[in-house]
Amino acid sequence: MAWEATCLLSPILLVLLASGSWAHDTVLHHTVEGKTVFVRCHYDPSQRFKEKVWCQETPGKTCKILVSTNTTDAQQSKFFLQDYPDYQFFTVTITALTVRDSGPYFCGIAENLTTISVLRNIYLKLSKALSTIYRKTALFFLSSPRDSLPPGILPHSSLHLNMQKPPLF
Repeated sequence: MAWEATCLLSPILLVLLASGSWAHDTVLHHTVEGKTVFVRCHYDPSQRFKEKVWCQETPGKTCKILVSTNTTDAQQSKFFLQDYPDYQFFTVTITALTVRDSGPYFCGIAENLTTISVLRNIYLKLSKALSTIYRKTALFFLSSPRDSLPPGILPHSSLHLNMQKPPLF
């Protein structure tokens, strides 16, 4: 009966994660909507020809595969996975991020149809774009001295710091 219920969840692939895989430290990456994130995932040379996956973690430690490939690259919607087998890593690029994209993700290797070995855990934390924050606080900037800015609000002259390309992590 439980297997029948699992089959009904076709968009979500339920997997038994490799033993100990959740012991990996989770990397928290905070950025703003509209940006692009790059994630690098290293794997063992013995996994060179196995399927590489990028998953969104769902309740119950299951995996919703967002993009995967057995070849050098694949794209699904705003997710792009590119493998560099000679260097034993692949990258995942996520474009046009929104606040709804916040949450836990992981990259891994599909060992078989039911098991994914987790290589790296990532938690994306998205905030509204600075331009939105700036519009909402423009009057505040005009009427408040720099020293009295609330925590987390950058003065206009500092906005350029967050406009750079996010680092590959």
